[in-house]
Amino acid sequence: MPAEQRFVEVSLVYKEQVSAVLESYLELVPWVVQMIIPKIASYFWWVQPEYYMELQGIATALGLDAPTLLMAQYVYEFSAFCTSVIAYDANGTIIHDRNLDFLFADAMRNITYEAHFMQNGEKLFTAVMFAGMNGVMTGHKEGFSISLNERKPSWRTNPYDLLINLIDIFSGFLQVSHVIRNTLAECSTYSCAFNKLATEPQIAPSYYALSGNDTYEGAIISRDRIGPAHIELLSADQWYIVQTNDDHWTGVCTIRCSYVKEGMDKIGRDNFTADQLVYILKQWPSNNDHSIYNALMINS
Repeated sequence: MPAEQRFVEVSLVYKEQVSAVLESYLELVPWVVQMIIPKIASYFWWVQPEYYMELQGIATALGLDAPTLLMAQYVYEFSAFCTSVIAYDANGTIIHDRNLDFLFADAMRNITYEAHFMQNGEKLFTAVMFAGMNGVMTGHKEGFSISLNERKPSWRTNPYDLLINLIDIFSGFLQVSHVIRNTLAECSTYSCAFNKLATEPQIAPSYYALSGNDTYEGAIISRDRIGPAHIELLSADQWYIVQTNDDHWTGVCTIRCSYVKEGMDKIGRDNFTADQLVYILKQWPSNNDHSIYNALMINS
């Protein structure tokens, strides 16, 4: 469909709920961004015209102005959490599960929906999305699945990062949720998705959890803005990989990370099932006051 029509229907369905959370969204956006973006919103039509036209359609359906909605799209770049786990069982089946955590979880649950992206009458990929936004943080298609975790430091712990994020925004770099969406739209194989997620310039640091079909097709790609900071892979010696919101390869493994690893080690690969992984992620501290949804993806 034309870009400005793609999200109209879902925006109208969730109009009341989106209006209820938008004010909370905007509280996360730094004052300098709220001051600058509305004044130069038309700039985004030139650097990302398709996405901007989508936002204009969403804004019209919601009864908002496009610059206000544009600011809300950068919520990830200012605050987000999450847990992602990729593992293989005794049969070599890849299992990918994630919790998405965010502030205002009660309200966010009310705008969460499953989207099916279509092209030429065929389903291109599936995503779990939030009404009022056009980026993807959890997505799956035949061949691979992706989940996003926030990577610190964020601008809240290092204000200099806010300046870098702003420079990247105005340089035309993509939001991480759009890197994921583009990868799902453009790639048809695990290797293509791996290369794109590892190398695409993006506004803010992130962690991408990527799983495929074959036994060892699983990766945590820890991203800097320009390229990878670290990559962790499934292997014969490593049957699961876990990512929360810390650089685990540096030795940092906080309460959610430790809880998941202890649970996985206790089960063991030979007895491991998808249901057990979902159970682990549905217990505290992995499941907490900020958890909005759990998504289980088994590509095979």
